[in-house]
Amino acid sequence: MTVLYPVRGVSELARMTPEAVLDKYGVPPERYPDLAALVGETSDNLPGVPGVGPGVAAKWIGQYGDLDALLDQQDSVTGKRGEALREHAAQVRLNRELNALLRDVELPYRPDDLALRGFDRDALFRVADALQFGPLRERVLAVDPAADDAEVVAAQAAVAVTVDELGENGPGAWLADRAGQRLGLVVDGKPSPSGADAWAVAVADDAGAAFALDLADLGPRAEEALTAWLADPEAPKVLHGAKEAWHELASRGYELRGVVLDTELAAYLCYPDQRGYDLGELVERLLHRTLVAAEPDAQGTLDLALDDASEGSRSATRAAAVVELAQVLEGRSRTGAPRRC
Repeated sequence: MTVLYPVRGVSELARMTPEAVLDKYGVPPERYPDLAALVGETSDNLPGVPGVGPGVAAKWIGQYGDLDALLDQQDSVTGKRGEALREHAAQVRLNRELNALLRDVELPYRPDDLALRGFDRDALFRVADALQFGPLRERVLAVDPAADDAEVVAAQAAVAVTVDELGENGPGAWLADRAGQRLGLVVDGKPSPSGADAWAVAVADDAGAAFALDLADLGPRAEEALTAWLADPEAPKVLHGAKEAWHELASRGYELRGVVLDTELAAYLCYPDQRGYDLGELVERLLHRTLVAAEPDAQGTLDLALDDASEGSRSATRAAAVVELAQVLEGRSRTGAPRRC
């Protein structure tokens, strides 16, 4: 067995093996409580035998075998230290009783019952947000055994995003086929109210089909179809941070209408005590996925991006996630729970 012993806070730890304990204190680990009873422990306000330090205590224990044998033969200990031992024998016995580990307490749980078997991720986020334990939350998520559960991973991977090739005619036919459907929209750009800019957009439906457009490379037909769809109040759109997207699109002359849900605002209404409403965190909390680029041999995360990990596929992935996130948030808003959806 090895115990990590703090040398300087938690920045420097010593590995206390049985050999290290014997080398440091002169007694094996099982006899250390005997030594502490003789020397005393200031941290626990347990007074020791005056004039008896770790060296003398270790010598006595080595000579007599253990504390009980020493106290049974205390009359054989000579000198002033022997007198001090006899005067404080009752205190030494009390020290040993107080520093003993209890091993006969009946507990309702066995070690196997305490094995980590996953946890309620939503409850974890809720408590961590309320207590502002962001780093601790990430550490707990990192050891979630569900991340290694093949069934869980398979369930998480069920939603796929397919980026469609639009061709020269642009998104006109794609959008026409989904007329009246609520679509997720992501705008990539600079959201500042002054000096805003937009350089790409992505749109996705609730089936995982999507397209991505570079606004600098749009042809006339694609420009016309995108402009008409963005400005159509009858074309329902879902965004995460609609205000920022409005500023970005306005910088390029596009009008944004038909926004039926902003998942950032919806998340605020459902979780008013949360410190932030980043799309990635909400997707991880409510959809149990992570919005990360594909990396070879990545451990512990589920990649929503396509294999090429291009900017277009990343944006399309976020657009698809916004659509699904909107469905989850709307479902929670209908539960009627006070202050929390």
